[in-house]
Amino acid sequence: MGAAYGGAPILSNHYARLEGIERANSLTVDFHKMFFQPISCSTVLLKNKNHFEYIQHNAYYLN
Repeated sequence: MGAAYGGAPILSNHYARLEGIERANSLTVDFHKMFFQPISCSTVLLKNKNHFEYIQHNAYYLN
């Protein structure tokens, strides 16, 4: 299972397939994939909020 698909099964009956996910430092959920949203919508969940500084990037061309 790819990282972008990793978050959705945690809310489904397929949670067992994610055994060990609690050891991850971060998790992404792309709602436009497994939640079938018509627009790009993603989130990143971080275990340690101080790690957010490492992924900050603003891409003006995406807005």
